[in-house]
Amino acid sequence: MANYVGQAVTTLVGIVFVPFYLRYLGAEAYGLVGFFVVLQLWLGLLDVGLSPMLNREVARARADANGFTDFRRILRSVELIFAGIALATGLAMTLASPLLAAHWFKVQSLDPAQVSQCLMLMGWMIGLRFFASIYRTALNGMEAQVSLNAINVGFAVAKAVGSLAVLRYVSNTPLAFFLVQLLLGLLEPIVLAQRSYRVLPPTTERIGLAFAKAQLITAMPFGLSIAYTSILWLLLSQLDRLLLSGLLPLDEYGYFSLVMALTSAVTLAASPLSSALIPRLTYLHSKGEIDQLIRLYRNATQLTAVLMIPLTGMVALFGKELMYAWTGNLAASTWASNIIFWYMLGNTFLTFTSYQYYLQYAYGDLALNVKINTLQAIIGAPLITLAAYRFGATGTAIVWCLLQAATFVVSPPLVQRKLAPGLYRPWMRQDLLPVATGAVLVLAVLSLLSGDLIARFNRLEIFLALSVMGVCVVAGAAAGSSLLRSYLARMTHLAPTGHQ
Repeated sequence: MANYVGQAVTTLVGIVFVPFYLRYLGAEAYGLVGFFVVLQLWLGLLDVGLSPMLNREVARARADANGFTDFRRILRSVELIFAGIALATGLAMTLASPLLAAHWFKVQSLDPAQVSQCLMLMGWMIGLRFFASIYRTALNGMEAQVSLNAINVGFAVAKAVGSLAVLRYVSNTPLAFFLVQLLLGLLEPIVLAQRSYRVLPPTTERIGLAFAKAQLITAMPFGLSIAYTSILWLLLSQLDRLLLSGLLPLDEYGYFSLVMALTSAVTLAASPLSSALIPRLTYLHSKGEIDQLIRLYRNATQLTAVLMIPLTGMVALFGKELMYAWTGNLAASTWASNIIFWYMLGNTFLTFTSYQYYLQYAYGDLALNVKINTLQAIIGAPLITLAAYRFGATGTAIVWCLLQAATFVVSPPLVQRKLAPGLYRPWMRQDLLPVATGAVLVLAVLSLLSGDLIARFNRLEIFLALSVMGVCVVAGAAAGSSLLRSYLARMTHLAPTGHQ
């Protein structure tokens, strides 16, 4: 619940404040904000699998009475590595920013010198966020969800309110925006580190600056497997954004950044459950409680389906209306409508393909994940590149959707039959398909009855209409969930029926 509240607040902050950023900065300058998000994801490759390895090690340490002494050594080693990487990232972006500003972006009205300064600040912000990820991983592995989300919400609100105040009352330039982000970014790793060390069990051993070579060698094969697949995944998932940043005019790339912000925010609605699920599945596997692991895995699938299929379906079908209600920009909404549909449909398949990764992560066996991601990258990267140059954003969206649909067909049966024989059929037939069927039937009826919402309603009315329609779709999905039906049956049976 803490994860869902935290994710809901941070997502809401993004949704509410983006139209104001767009108003004060303009579409071209907002394109720099979109590029910052892409750059941050690409430079996440420098993690080389250390964060996921750290997450798994802290979950395993909780199942071992003496596990935290070794974990503290690993944590200190990761801190030293990440500090070096963060420093190198800031320096590299400082040196590269003039060349990027002059030769990569299609700037129309912005000052190239200011673009260069913004890129330099981006490098230092990415380094700081990269270093802060150590402590987010530690808190998540300890299942300290309340503390982690309180900190995340606090900084999300502070960054949004602070940036908007500066844009409105001091300077409406992208440089001012990024300066506020950097100042608050300096505090973030300090607060997270302090909380992480308070949550970890105390130890009498002094760790110092010693490098835990033996422990890292033992843990790194798993981490390197994740690093390899992370490289492939970022290549596939961010290649379109990187290519289009140089192919589209910066104002259109600003529109594309809005699409990515919307589709990413919707997809992240599943992350609160997965953030709590991954360490718990790992813990159950370490304890040998496989039946409970499978039960939790199936229940989580149903709950995710009830939430995500209606949400992604509504955004896919009514993306134009939602974008208009959000931004008030009809040109951006019209430009984005088909692109939103294909990306959102692809992300629906991706949501449930990700569950195969959670299962492999818990078992510590990523062999199939490596093979599937390798094949996906070999096929997908050339297709995305060709689509970007020939058909622009619409082409990359269609290719993305087809790739995710094909991966969903292949990955679940292979992974589940290897790690949990007998799971695939009930997982698909009882946990996923009934929920999807209920949601799709309601969506089909609503799409036929809704008509042109933009022509008939104002922005607030459109948002309210979409909200009511979304509730109807969730009800249709919930009707297909055996977990929710059994829960309601128990509640009905336990409810008082009058005087006995």
